[in-house]
Amino acid sequence: MRITTRACMLILLLAVHVVSAADEDSLRQVISTSTGQEKTDAYNELYGLVSSKGDIDKILNMLEEWAAYERQQGNATVEGKVRNYKISMLSNYGRDDALLAEAPLQMAWFKEHEQWDYYYSTWDAKASSYLYTNKVQTALHEAKMMLEDAQKRDNSTGRIVSYQIAGVIYQAMGQDDAAVDNLDRAYNMLQAQDEMFFSVSDYLCQALYGKKQYDRMLQIADEWAKEVERRQQHSDNPSYLKGTSLSCHVERATALMGLNRLDEAWMELNKAEQELQYINLPLTQYRVYFCKAYLLMAEKNYGDVLKCLDKIDNAHMEAGGEIAMMRADALMNMGRHAEAAAIYRDETLRKDSVYNRDMRTQLDELATLYRLDETAMRAQNEKVQQRNRFIQIITVVIFVAIIAFGITWYLSAKRLAQKNKELKEANEQLKKANQLAEDSLKMKSNFIKGISHEIRTPLNILSGFTQIITSPSVEFTKEQLADIHKRINENTDRIVQLVNKMLELSDSNSHSVIEREDKVSAHDIAEDAIRQTKIASTPKVVFNWEYEQALGNTILATHRKYAVRALCCLIDNAQKFTSQGMIALRLMKKGNFMQFVVEDTGIGISSEQAENIFKEFVQVDKYTDGAGIGLTVARSIARRMGGDIKLDINYTAGARFVMLLPLDNA
Repeated sequence: MRITTRACMLILLLAVHVVSAADEDSLRQVISTSTGQEKTDAYNELYGLVSSKGDIDKILNMLEEWAAYERQQGNATVEGKVRNYKISMLSNYGRDDALLAEAPLQMAWFKEHEQWDYYYSTWDAKASSYLYTNKVQTALHEAKMMLEDAQKRDNSTGRIVSYQIAGVIYQAMGQDDAAVDNLDRAYNMLQAQDEMFFSVSDYLCQALYGKKQYDRMLQIADEWAKEVERRQQHSDNPSYLKGTSLSCHVERATALMGLNRLDEAWMELNKAEQELQYINLPLTQYRVYFCKAYLLMAEKNYGDVLKCLDKIDNAHMEAGGEIAMMRADALMNMGRHAEAAAIYRDETLRKDSVYNRDMRTQLDELATLYRLDETAMRAQNEKVQQRNRFIQIITVVIFVAIIAFGITWYLSAKRLAQKNKELKEANEQLKKANQLAEDSLKMKSNFIKGISHEIRTPLNILSGFTQIITSPSVEFTKEQLADIHKRINENTDRIVQLVNKMLELSDSNSHSVIEREDKVSAHDIAEDAIRQTKIASTPKVVFNWEYEQALGNTILATHRKYAVRALCCLIDNAQKFTSQGMIALRLMKKGNFMQFVVEDTGIGISSEQAENIFKEFVQVDKYTDGAGIGLTVARSIARRMGGDIKLDINYTAGARFVMLLPLDNA
């Protein structure tokens, strides 16, 4: 069980304000007639009263008014606190767009006035908003920059905040080990009396829950509870601790539930529920009733589970699919199968929609971060538009044919039969066109998903290593640094190669002729390709490079760079599908063409796929890495230089590709 949490500072923030018996009108009267500290205190009390009513627009207007007064008084300390209140409210009420616009302005002000705690907490809220809007890589990038900034200033608060948000981001990405590691760093840097002790403890408990480390989770929650009790004993106004106390009870109940100590879990949860009367906010209701629903599910008390879920719905929290699926499970166990089935169906459709939306968001984010060339995407859109125009033309033609047929059918039975035949043929063509369009869209969708995966994997590795090597508390041996350097270079090259392939794919759609401006031997072209692909050092694969001296010295009129690139694509293809065995490169002469023959003993290609494999995004084996564009690019290059690439369907030991390039006198 996990719930999505906005920053738990909302609970702490609102709990600080213990509203007196004074109502809003009386406080407004005090504000209008007082000055100095008395007016500041009245604003502070009014903030607590307005905040408790949950009208975010009214809260923001009141904070603007308060900040303006403190600015007139030259009181930067209080003004900074008010500005921080505004950021907290925007974050905890989900105003992400407004927060992302406001955060840079407030950070600049905090930096100017050297209010570093507020500076880093605002930065934390900014990164959190990126996370909540599914811009995970951007959020992780912000956390990295925050850590670098904090290390540069030697600011412990900044380090703790950056480690905390990095842990939260990794938890959202499903990387529980990295989440616990970063949150442990933050936790170990804290003293129990630090203000961030409660929030870091809360997030760490959640990350430990993801790894099912219930014993340690309970240990952290116990230390958390002791610090709450200590502060309550030494505080003149302990009510401000109600919020964190409630969260602590929920985490203790969750850990005890994981340890199957259900009676103790109920005791903790009952304590949390009692404290709702002091902090009855949507977020607090959500946490308590979500935990309670899971306990009731464990006890098979399905009727009360539904009541808890109704309370969550009444709190107007966007609970998401986990709540809906729990409701469906409860209904199913109660024998209300039709209702459960309807929820399962709706959730399946919603998840598909969310997945597609998230995929688009992630692709947009990657393009923004790394400024990927968008030529290929524009070309794809143009193809879709062309397909739509084609369908529209076909539809109009069919419509006109039907009208003409209706006017002339009575003139001749023979003409009627002929028109029927034409209509049938047109319909068949339309079906084929629609099928081709659907297949094209499916291949492009798979390509986009594959590209997202291909880029995200090395980016996550690069982000992870960057987090590690920039940490001042970690020391490495020379061997470890060499290995990290190697892996960073490998994954950087992987991204560069993928972007280059996308650019080549865009260029492959061009029909322009590649100028054959180089005079180069067939041997040199082959040697360049062997060196670039490193085929000779591939483990578990024997590479044979066979040619006659006379053929090797044969001069071709070609473009050296493009010729080598096309041959590299063929060799890369052989490497991809030959995990062990043999790959051979041979030179042969046929008429006015030099043949570069690449054959392997891999999985092979059926004769039915002989032409299909040269189409964009086609992959013979969907479980093999790659975007399905290498052969498309290779054939395009060869043809634009006056040659071609073919698959030898008579070769059955694997796959054999033949690239033909014109000789110097061709």
